[in-house]
Amino acid sequence: MNSHKPVKSSQKGAALLLFVASLIVIVAILSYALLGELTQHLKRQQVQEVGALLAEAKESLLMFAEHIPEAYAQSASEKSPGFFLCPDMNALTSPLSGYSSGSCSWKTANAIGRLPSSKSASGSMAEYVYFWSGEKSTGVSLWYAIADEYRYGATGNLSIYGNWINPVYGSGGSLTPSMRLDNEPVVAVIIAAGEALSHQRGRDVTKSASSQWQHFLESPSAGASTGVFLSRSDQSSRAFNDRVLAITHTEFQERMKQKVCSLAKQNQWCSALENNCSGSCVTGICRTNGACHFSGLAASHWFKRFKWSDSQGNGMGVARICNISLGQVNGMNISECP
Repeated sequence: MNSHKPVKSSQKGAALLLFVASLIVIVAILSYALLGELTQHLKRQQVQEVGALLAEAKESLLMFAEHIPEAYAQSASEKSPGFFLCPDMNALTSPLSGYSSGSCSWKTANAIGRLPSSKSASGSMAEYVYFWSGEKSTGVSLWYAIADEYRYGATGNLSIYGNWINPVYGSGGSLTPSMRLDNEPVVAVIIAAGEALSHQRGRDVTKSASSQWQHFLESPSAGASTGVFLSRSDQSSRAFNDRVLAITHTEFQERMKQKVCSLAKQNQWCSALENNCSGSCVTGICRTNGACHFSGLAASHWFKRFKWSDSQGNGMGVARICNISLGQVNGMNISECP
């Protein structure tokens, strides 16, 4: 007859402990895997959300540049498409935080600031020009810079706006922005700042944006006086977590030309004036079926003043939006407005 030795209680306890330990290890591994997957999911979601914010801000800026004539229709002076508001240089605690500071220049190192929420704190534009909801409400810090050539409302000898130089064609047929991203010409950059890196611990909401950008951004590779940006680190040892989205020179040119071409076609600005029409189109005298022909436009009209029609703005220069035949405007220029 076989006999069985009773299992000691200590052996049973050891087996139970081993089972519990194994169970804990298994649960820990599963939890770690699930936590890692959740973390990666949240990171992907955050990347997508920030990417969407950047894309939305970019489109808002382009739409503003396109619609300057309509937005400022009640203004005394003529406003051309193709220009951008300056960044918000105010401290986050300032009552003016969220508004464009109105002036900026790479020559004064006053060019990198936060993306404004709207145009200004006063005036009719304050109610309906919005670029995004703002850092204070979303927690995402968006920064912004434009090439000097495209500053809206800028005055002085070097201002193309103040001197009525065309933002697409320039004065001699082309205009190349002075700002660069990865050595490519860009009109503007929008930057989402990441979490503070080891050298960015000095973030202070009470200080101006112009004195704070270096505590948020790594992408301005040579400071605030050169207009040179990077989309990734140029050194393996240099930490970098900016997200940069640019308005390239090419897409800016295409968007602005499309807008002006659309307005010119709609209003027949490139059509010659009928023999029996005289006076100023601004007063409605020279309108035919709701259209305003080229000769009827006042010399101060932005289409002429900023030389969108031709290189002289009077129908006698090199063709741009309008076709020029025998020294006169004669329909749309299909090479620019297909």
